[in-house]
Amino acid sequence: EYAADYPERYEGKEPQERPVRFSGPAWSPDGKYCVINASSSDNKDRWILLLDVSTGGLKLLDRQRDEAWVSYGGGSGWMPDNKRLWYVSEKSGYRHIYWVNCETGNKKQLTQGDFEVSGPYFSKSKKHWYFHTNEVHPGEKHFYRMPLEGGAREQLTNMTGSNSVQLS
Repeated sequence: EYAADYPERYEGKEPQERPVRFSGPAWSPDGKYCVINASSSDNKDRWILLLDVSTGGLKLLDRQRDEAWVSYGGGSGWMPDNKRLWYVSEKSGYRHIYWVNCETGNKKQLTQGDFEVSGPYFSKSKKHWYFHTNEVHPGEKHFYRMPLEGGAREQLTNMTGSNSVQLS
């Protein structure tokens, strides 16, 4: 997955070495999959890579590129099926939750809209997400619950301001 203007920007030019930071590995709870994150030091690229431990090979699961800045934070982890890695990305222009299937490479965006998602995590039952968003107003944060596979969000706070919630 490369930026649409990749050929115009890079074709015929000498490859440039760039420093890259690696983090991980992140093993699936069943030990079957191992994912490594990489990001360029100039913060313009981020890669999520599946490591084949038997060969040492890497398979690209997701690539993000932005000439201004690719946000590296936001979280990631394993879906309960141990096959899909969830992660936070600004690929749409806003920070949202996605997953990628390590077996098939299929991806799904779980939240969408003109707002930012922060601090996502699962319920104890692993049937719902909990997270904050600023969808009511850019300067206001509310706490939401959403089904694990995406869908309608339920706003759980209603006080004006930047609500901060942590479940016990």
